[in-house]
Amino acid sequence: MAGQEITQLLPAIPVFDLRTETQPSLAAMRAAPVRAESLWHWARGHYTPAGLAFADRLSRHWLRRNDNPLRDEIEAIAAALPGPGGHALNLSFEWGCTVGLGAA
Repeated sequence: MAGQEITQLLPAIPVFDLRTETQPSLAAMRAAPVRAESLWHWARGHYTPAGLAFADRLSRHWLRRNDNPLRDEIEAIAAALPGPGGHALNLSFEWGCTVGLGAA
C-alpha cells in the first residue's frame, strides 16, 4: 500500500511522440509550454538575469567553437524563451551546473 500512496503523490510524466520532428527539443518545449516557462522562471530567480546572460554568451561561444550539431535547435529554443537562459540551460550538463553538494 505504501508504494501506491507514493505513486499517487508523484506528478505524471508527460510522453510526447517526437520521432517525426526535425527539432524534437523545440517540439517538446512547445508541447509543454507551462513546464518550459516554469523552468525558465526558476533559473532566472536562481541564477539572476545577468548570470543567465553571461552564461548564454559563454555557451553560444562554446557551441560555435565546437561546431555543435544541436546548435540550431538550441538557438530556436533560446529564441522561444522570454529572455536569456536558453543556451546556458541547454548546456548546463557541460558546465557542470547539474551537480550540487550540501550537508545532510
